[in-house]
Amino acid sequence: GLGYIPSQDVFQRANSAKNEKSAVQSMYIGAGLYIVIAMMPLFITLCAKVIYPENSFADTQAIILTMITQYTPFWLQVIFFGALLSAVLSTCSGAILAPASILAENFIKPLSKKTYNDKQFLRVLRWSVIIIAFISIIISYMRSNIFALVGESAVLGMVSLLAPVVAGLYYKNATKTGAMLSMLSGIVVYILFEYIMPVLPIEAFLPATVVSFIFMYTGKYFEVKKPQHEIVEMV
Repeated sequence: GLGYIPSQDVFQRANSAKNEKSAVQSMYIGAGLYIVIAMMPLFITLCAKVIYPENSFADTQAIILTMITQYTPFWLQVIFFGALLSAVLSTCSGAILAPASILAENFIKPLSKKTYNDKQFLRVLRWSVIIIAFISIIISYMRSNIFALVGESAVLGMVSLLAPVVAGLYYKNATKTGAMLSMLSGIVVYILFEYIMPVLPIEAFLPATVVSFIFMYTGKYFEVKKPQHEIVEMV
């Protein structure tokens, strides 16, 4: 769950709020809604096991789908699967567009050191969407379990973005170099112990998160300071 703290949902609420009080209240309301809505399918699944004990429900991921197809009329099935398809498409579009915009705005644009007009930058955004969609397809084919897939998506945010966000809010000496080192080291350590050398007796995201925080807080020692005369000229 910590991996979802630096997600687009938090930034959207914080940036769209009219004032600080509204931003804080929206966080608590959103957290409450997450808990309530997330409990609904769990409650329905529990009810299914109690109401229909004769059905073994071998595939636990498909209990609700099985109950809908076997015990509801056709018109309700149409409404359910239509709503399900709408939710999936909405989630997929947001999950692709958010990282694509970050890739174009925060990585490609600054690193290329090129001035883009609106038409050129729109083209960069479109290619970013294609790249993120292609990567998402590859990741989805690597896992057959939805729970594991969702967990991995949260892990990537935890090992790369959690430390910079927390340090930016609470650490006065946070630096740009520390943030970059934190994100890079967290991803590298996670990939190393999860895919290349899976030798640890614990989950790979735990040491990756620790390393990410260490580099975030020690990043100030790697910060390249500008000469004093350049600072004076900038002022």
